[in-house]
Amino acid sequence: MHVQLLLLFCLLLISILLINSQECPCSSSVPPCSPIVGLTFVNKNLLENYDTTVPPLPDGGGPVEVNFTLNVYKITDLSIKDANVDFNTWITLYWYDSRLSWDPDCYGGVNRTRLYSSSDTEQTSIWVPDITLYNQNGEGLEAWGEKQSVVTSAGLVQWKRQGTLRSLATFSGMSAFPFDKLQMTLRFGSWSLTTDILEVTLEDGLEFSAPGISFGVSDDVNDLQSYQEYVFVPEDTRSYRTKFLGFPSGYLDGFSFEITLQRAVSFYWTKAIIPNIILTYLSFGSLLTDVRAGERLSYSATLVLASVALDLTMGEYIPICPEWLWLQTLIFVSLIFSSTTIFISLYVIWLYFLDRGEEEDLTDDIHTPLYNLRRVGSLMLVKMFSKRNVNNPDPSENELELSSSIKVDKTADAFYDAQSPEQETTQSVHLKIRTLNRRNVERGQRIDALWFNLLVAFYTLFLIIMFATIGLWRSIGGGQVEIGTGASLV
Repeated sequence: MHVQLLLLFCLLLISILLINSQECPCSSSVPPCSPIVGLTFVNKNLLENYDTTVPPLPDGGGPVEVNFTLNVYKITDLSIKDANVDFNTWITLYWYDSRLSWDPDCYGGVNRTRLYSSSDTEQTSIWVPDITLYNQNGEGLEAWGEKQSVVTSAGLVQWKRQGTLRSLATFSGMSAFPFDKLQMTLRFGSWSLTTDILEVTLEDGLEFSAPGISFGVSDDVNDLQSYQEYVFVPEDTRSYRTKFLGFPSGYLDGFSFEITLQRAVSFYWTKAIIPNIILTYLSFGSLLTDVRAGERLSYSATLVLASVALDLTMGEYIPICPEWLWLQTLIFVSLIFSSTTIFISLYVIWLYFLDRGEEEDLTDDIHTPLYNLRRVGSLMLVKMFSKRNVNNPDPSENELELSSSIKVDKTADAFYDAQSPEQETTQSVHLKIRTLNRRNVERGQRIDALWFNLLVAFYTLFLIIMFATIGLWRSIGGGQVEIGTGASLV
């Protein structure tokens, strides 16, 4: 019985010694603990008596240096109506906190751990800088929630977060639309920590980017350009430091990023620019149509209506702003040129029928009862000879009979003219009518040719000027749109 009790006591003593050996005291007399147990005690010991509201000021004095990096992945929405821009971004922060350092040898070789961090002081387990987006529209970085931060044994804290930034935007200088470049400014900084407590540094960017900002998930910015209306221009991006008066005792440390965006203009080329140019040139073709063709006016009107329908379809893609846009100018002037062909066609048709009253008067002069009787007699003779020609196979006799009918017809005309000496002869009346028609047609053709050449020349010149302005804007770096400052602290 005593032996059994002695054995139980020995087992209990061994268990106590094993448990005590896992507490990782930094002593050479006790073997080191396992990494899992060491990680548990690291988190426990680091957060014991830790105050999340106290910044980790260096022992030698000076502010806490926080390294900031913004990675812009893509634009999820750009609303001109609501005046905001949504970015899908990653934000990375680095800083040192001496309270979060430990000796890895005392904790089973553990040299890093992860701790929950948040902008909300009631939810975070460690101190984090209160950096936010000044010109945000709605919820900002605070709405991103908790994310784990990586803490090394040297006290280096790395906090990475991913979310959507919605920035206020005010649009101006959009005259070059859709060939304009959009420039917007993202302003970051602290709400409460002045420069004597917090100093933000910007990490050097990639080769084609500005310090503190990068684009995409790799060095190749083209990885994120597909299927987007707006394309980043990293080489035109820049960053700079600003200071805002936050409190009487100091300034708030702020920094800004100017991001340049280029529109994907292929959509506007295929849906608006080229169709408008084609429809306008096609409308000029109505001037090459004979005025006696009834489809001339309907052809011009159809092309004008097609241009109007195209303009209505593209209306939702054209921003509303005080400036007169390049695309609006092209559409409006093209519509004016197309509509001009309708007015010219109406004028030419009016000229063609201008002498119609004179033709009717001439026709009324010869359409007397005696003239009508003569015409009926002539037609009867022609019909009679035609029947005889069918039954008579001899061509010489047919020609003789036909010449006889013509003589009869001419004799009737002469008899009619003799009975009406005060009136013009029938042949002269028909000659005048044909002359009037031919004169009106030729006059309309001259007008059509003149206006066709003028419209084609002036519209081509207009297109040359319009596209030359695009090249001029690009050569001098113009056509840029400034997108909102949003908010500032003064």
